Amino acid sequence: MSISKKIAKLRKELKLTTEEFGKNLGVTGRMVARWENNTSTPSDAQIDKIKNIYGIDLREVPKKKEVIKKEIVKKEEIEKDLPKKENYSLDKNDSKGLKTLSRIISIFAKILKVLLIIAIPFLVILMIIVPFIIKNIEIGDNYLTYKNPSGEILTIQGEDFSLSGKYTVKYKDEITTGEIKYDLLGEIAKTIKNMDNTKIIVFAEVSLVLTIASVVLEIVFFTYLSKLFKNISEKTPFTLQNADFLKKMTYILIFNIVIEILLNFLSKLFINVEMSNNYGFNSIIVMMVFACLSHIFRYGYNLQQNTNSDIY
Repeated sequence: MSISKKIAKLRKELKLTTEEFGKNLGVTGRMVARWENNTSTPSDAQIDKIKNIYGIDLREVPKKKEVIKKEIVKKEEIEKDLPKKENYSLDKNDSKGLKTLSRIISIFAKILKVLLIIAIPFLVILMIIVPFIIKNIEIGDNYLTYKNPSGEILTIQGEDFSLSGKYTVKYKDEITTGEIKYDLLGEIAKTIKNMDNTKIIVFAEVSLVLTIASVVLEIVFFTYLSKLFKNISEKTPFTLQNADFLKKMTYILIFNIVIEILLNFLSKLFINVEMSNNYGFNSIIVMMVFACLSHIFRYGYNLQQNTNSDIY
């Protein structure tokens, strides 16, 4: 079997994408694809790395059946002196409960992923219509009006400059009254009253781009979360793939924290309003937990290998 076919077979047996396989070797997924298509050949150093990581020597020449049979017999004789592979499990009820919970979390993560995918088109539409909305907004001392393309006017009349407290909304011939307990709208209206529309639009568009980026990251996050808990409900959770999922989710949380900090910075820079003051504190805690779990799962995998057992 050629080296290209051996690489393709190994990768498929490990259920890895070309990107995932290449990442462990320090090369791109495209390079792995070229190896598999026999348009390029891995270097000796890369072949050695594959051997060290995956335990497969690509240079090894297939042996004759007679030699294989002798080695099988020899291996069986050696294994007689080794402890048999055992399965270490939790109490039956605990194990069943954990597997059930893992399946539920996996399904829940898939549902959240779908909802986030649905949200993206709405955010894109919002990006398109925001400039038109802002151009037709007028802010006074205690009111805010919006004129739509058909000429209809929506007016929000407040008690004071910040539009907090009691308010009146008038649209066409309908009038609604109420009370604003959270005056963020008023604070933003007060801040942007004398601002240039172009500056407001730039802030809104950049914020929406960052929000979309955050949503995309969360979609990837829930994809990995779903796969992780689906795997946990299988024979053993301590696999290198699960450890890799945890590591990737940690990176995603780091990127989301950066996006949150950027959004807060932009809101203070453009409209002098602090959107959030926790700077991803909850995400930092979850990130640290996932980072620890990644090492625990890798440790569990190594423990399984050393004890010739499966642990659940």
